[in-house]
Amino acid sequence: MSKQWTPRTFVKHRRWRVAIAALATFASCATAFVGTTRKAIALEVNGKTQQVVTYASSLQEFLNEQGIDLKTHDQAISSSGEWLSDHAVVKVREAFQVTLNIDGHQIPYWTVAKSASQLASYFDNAHKDAVKITVNIANVYQQLTGGVVIDKPGPVTVIWDGKESVAPDGRLPVASILDSKGITLNKDDRVSVENGTDSTGKQVTILRVQRITFGEITRTIAIPFSTVKVEDPNLEEGVQQVRQAGADGSKAERLRVTYVDGVADQYQLLDSTVTSQPTDEIIAVGTKKPTPPASDSSDSGNAGNAADSGSTGSDSSKGSSDQGQKGNSGSSDNSGDKGNSGNSGSGNDSNQGGNSGNSGNSGNSSNNGGNGGNGNSGNNGSQPDKPSNPPDNGGNNGGNNGGNSGNVLHLSPAEAQSLARGMARDFYGWGDDQFACLLTLWNHESGWRWDADNPYSDAYGIPQALPGWKMGEGWHDNAQVQISWGLGYIRGRYTNPCGAWDFWQRKKWY
Repeated sequence: MSKQWTPRTFVKHRRWRVAIAALATFASCATAFVGTTRKAIALEVNGKTQQVVTYASSLQEFLNEQGIDLKTHDQAISSSGEWLSDHAVVKVREAFQVTLNIDGHQIPYWTVAKSASQLASYFDNAHKDAVKITVNIANVYQQLTGGVVIDKPGPVTVIWDGKESVAPDGRLPVASILDSKGITLNKDDRVSVENGTDSTGKQVTILRVQRITFGEITRTIAIPFSTVKVEDPNLEEGVQQVRQAGADGSKAERLRVTYVDGVADQYQLLDSTVTSQPTDEIIAVGTKKPTPPASDSSDSGNAGNAADSGSTGSDSSKGSSDQGQKGNSGSSDNSGDKGNSGNSGSGNDSNQGGNSGNSGNSGNSSNNGGNGGNGNSGNNGSQPDKPSNPPDNGGNNGGNNGGNSGNVLHLSPAEAQSLARGMARDFYGWGDDQFACLLTLWNHESGWRWDADNPYSDAYGIPQALPGWKMGEGWHDNAQVQISWGLGYIRGRYTNPCGAWDFWQRKKWY
């Protein structure tokens, strides 16, 4: 006999069905969670690879789990990006500092290259002879990586203390090669790897050791005197006289000198003491107006007027008055009018009229003299005499030179391209195809000039950052700062230079 259905049995069966469904869902989710979070990762640290199982979801979480502490310039890259996936490859490369020598420019540079030869290969072949990799001394005996290696097949020429020897295996760490030659490095010695020629002129890879020593010297520097000009009202205008001769002062400078293999290479100012103050040169400059010369034309005019006055002496007072007015017809100054009024007051005597005419002409003569004085003054104002001594700009030049020191790196376009090519390969793995896009892009933007300043906006520098100051410290005068910022900007926004160039062709900006 079958069980009879009741509401109670229905509720009971429904509860069982819900519980079973929930357990099935949980089991499915748990299986999926384990399947998706458990990952097999190939971890490569400084060239050594191992297989690791992890449940970390992000790259940073994975690094923390493995106890890998990245320093500022170290690099960690996952083949799956920031979020890890199963069978991803994670590469961790420790950075070391070198000094790049590009056509004489000493550039501090952090690299994640595996070897000195690999780093040298990153840079443009056109500058191969000018690129020298100077390895920081601390990294020669770096414990974690086993030391910097040259990684160059075949022999390496070792040069030190005026000696030259050949090491047969260029793939050994630098420390091993130096030890094999019995070379002991002092704390400040420099080690460099470069392409060059040996004593026979053969192209070889050179491992060079330079001995660094320090010393102090004292030198005397002249302090240029200044020129002071003072006005003198007793000297004719434009005349200059030296009232006090100038004399240079002097100061003693104490310098720390860095010697490379016994040759002075760098100077560092320790202190400076003024031993004698300079004496100013004092020059008097005349401001006195010159005395106007007597006018010959005025005298001849007076004589003629006097004769005319005598010939009309028997005429009426009106004529005498008219004659006096004629005598003053050339006058345009108020003093001439005064003379004319004198003529008008005398009319009964012709001689008086003549004298009055002369008086008027005397006023005219005075007027001519005044005009002459004004003319001289105008000529002096329009054509001033040049100073006998030019102003001293020595102090300004020194200030400008001092202002250019510090975090400054002015590279030519070719040198900037060489540096950018190496940095693009070193940190982003971009090959020649990507560099070709970068070369074209920044040719259009700035012509690879570190001082390229857009007149229509605040864009500045090789990558034409807008505004320029966002490139950070040294943005205005340091090509390396500009290139580093530009490469990072392209990577973050366009993935690679060809992506940025494609965008530029469509928008005419990037």
